[in-house]
Amino acid sequence: MGKKYQYKKIVLGGTFDHFHKGHQKFLEKAFVIGEKVLIGITSDKMVKDKFLADSIESFSARKENVYKFLIKKNWQDKARIIKINDFTGGVEKLKKAEAIVVSKNTYANALKINNLREKNGLKKLRIIVVPDVLAQDRKIISSERIRAGEIDRDGKSYWLRVACCLKDGKRLVLPESLKEELRKPLGKVFSKTKDLLNFINEKKPEFIFSVGDIVSYHLIKNKINPLLLIFDWKTKRGEVDEEVKKMIGSNFSNKIVNQPGTISKEAFITIKNCVEKILTKKEKQKVFIEGEEDLLALPVILFSPLNSLILYGHWQLGVVGVVSDEKMKKKMIGLLKKFEK
Repeated sequence: MGKKYQYKKIVLGGTFDHFHKGHQKFLEKAFVIGEKVLIGITSDKMVKDKFLADSIESFSARKENVYKFLIKKNWQDKARIIKINDFTGGVEKLKKAEAIVVSKNTYANALKINNLREKNGLKKLRIIVVPDVLAQDRKIISSERIRAGEIDRDGKSYWLRVACCLKDGKRLVLPESLKEELRKPLGKVFSKTKDLLNFINEKKPEFIFSVGDIVSYHLIKNKINPLLLIFDWKTKRGEVDEEVKKMIGSNFSNKIVNQPGTISKEAFITIKNCVEKILTKKEKQKVFIEGEEDLLALPVILFSPLNSLILYGHWQLGVVGVVSDEKMKKKMIGLLKKFEK
């Protein structure tokens, strides 16, 4: 005899952006209790006003990730995936549906759907609330937090992974064995300002962060204003001239000490806090470094929202541009783990 299910047909819906552990638990609950599961995935049009919408994966990518998970679990024959353009997904008219799986955040939508079903002369759905899945920092795992650059899809916190490296220390020290690797550019190299400006105009990144006085100077001079600027009033020839200082501006609220060849704990925390302020308050942040900022592109990449453009100076090649993505963040963790405490 086949397995007996509580419900013949269950429905659920979501964005399923950057498919993560929370999504897995959500689907697992539905397939454990439902014989057939209708999965609604929000259309690209429906997500255009969400937080950091430019970083949301396309509908086709989100659908593919869900389907890959279903295949992994051998549930693909029990499921049907549809595109939805509103919060009901047509469930208010679906006669055979018996239950709906929701999170705490979407419970209110389930109540609205049931009210509409009553008006349509249909039986209310049984509402099944799936508990939130928590990340390493004991906060909820969400696609928004992944897009914001706080956690990865497994719920691991980028900050806590750095804090673990620091332990009781106040800084990470660049080992001799890593110096040659970090001399290589982390991203695309721009030797001419016009090529960099064309790249920015083409990509139109929502967030541009700059590390280095000369990089920041040329960006501002060309009417591109980074939301985060990190500088130390120095260049390879010595101290920057007054024109550079004037262009960057001396009105900065963040001033920290960071010794050459190191990344201080204070630098990690300050950069993390600056990114949070940019996201929540839309405030431009400047950080003046007493010491040296050469290695600070690493924590900027690590803590930046996905699809941010991080620009830093390379003493030989010009400007290096790094687009922050999940793969690059993983690389930063790998590099930082090689630093000495």
